[in-house]
Amino acid sequence: MASHSSLVGGSIAARRIACPASFTEQLKAPPGGSSSYADHGTAMHEAMSHWLRNPDVDLVGMTFYEHVVTTEDVDTLLTPAWDALVELQEIYGGGFRVTHLELQVQFPGIPGAFGTGDVILESPTHFILADFKFGAGVQVVTTKDDDTLNEQLLFYLAGCRHLAKKRQFVIAIIQPTFEPHFTHAPVSAKQLKDYEAKLHRAVALALSPDPPRARGEHCRFAACKVTCVLWAGPLLDLTALGKPAQHPTSGPQWGEFLAAAKRLVDSALMYAKEIDGALMDHLKGGGKAPGFALKPQVKNRKWLDDADAVARELKRLGFPEPSIWQHKLQTFAVVDAAAKKLRVTVPDELRPRPQSSDLVLTYEGDPSAVDPGKLSADFSAALKRLA
Repeated sequence: MASHSSLVGGSIAARRIACPASFTEQLKAPPGGSSSYADHGTAMHEAMSHWLRNPDVDLVGMTFYEHVVTTEDVDTLLTPAWDALVELQEIYGGGFRVTHLELQVQFPGIPGAFGTGDVILESPTHFILADFKFGAGVQVVTTKDDDTLNEQLLFYLAGCRHLAKKRQFVIAIIQPTFEPHFTHAPVSAKQLKDYEAKLHRAVALALSPDPPRARGEHCRFAACKVTCVLWAGPLLDLTALGKPAQHPTSGPQWGEFLAAAKRLVDSALMYAKEIDGALMDHLKGGGKAPGFALKPQVKNRKWLDDADAVARELKRLGFPEPSIWQHKLQTFAVVDAAAKKLRVTVPDELRPRPQSSDLVLTYEGDPSAVDPGKLSADFSAALKRLA
């Protein structure tokens, strides 16, 4: 099998388009390691693929990618993903069959640019390429706020478009940890052709002597932040922040200083995580870093797996029952999964959202942003009406 290209792939296509310089920058960055969240997501992908091949199998207790599938995995992730796949087919007229699972595709015109599509469904009229996302940290959608389509799905679709045979292209992302559980979008032949041209231009720029670089959302999971001047530059020179205003209580200068400081701190937090990971990998590999070393991780204690044996011993020691056992409601995710199976709706009044007058920080442009001055005026008006 041909080796994968480090130049571009499905998961980094958006980054290459937004920042062609990320290719040369990533060559400087240390290799990144896996995480427990990523490993769990891989296990769920393997379990879902196995379930689609064997619909009658009971997944609980089966092992995928060294993870034993739990009842909670099935109830909150796998079953909602299955149900979303069924609902998706109904939206586009039904009559579908699964024709490919974990299909490796090659992006046209770029040697070694491979990707893997999770599942392809075909009907007489439609060709659906669906991708499963089991992470709870960031929602991934097929259509972004600026109406552009998901680059990763377009990358896969470009590699398997020849299988569609004049059917209507559809891309879908199924992510059961968010509501709605899936998003979808039809893709025209022109949109796909334009995307292919855009990625080819980005690759050409990435290989040029002075590729353009940009900082943005595409940097979120990029290891190259560690060496990128747009990230590391301001952090390595904290004097770039400047001095606060002479009277730091109000006024535009104070606001400008705080805005700059907030951006710097946010960057530092993200940068620190990347540096910590790179330093850990370096030391684990036998490298040296002056002033740093490794030590065993101390994990929190936990009860023995045999809860009944623990309870018997505690009771023998004189503990009353309320001091041994606790009784609490299940999480929203577990209850929602059960409600879907029962085809019932959990009343909103059973889990109201607490009212809050507190404010939290967001960035300018957020549609939910408020004007504190207007809030104060509204409150004063309300007091007058009460009086």
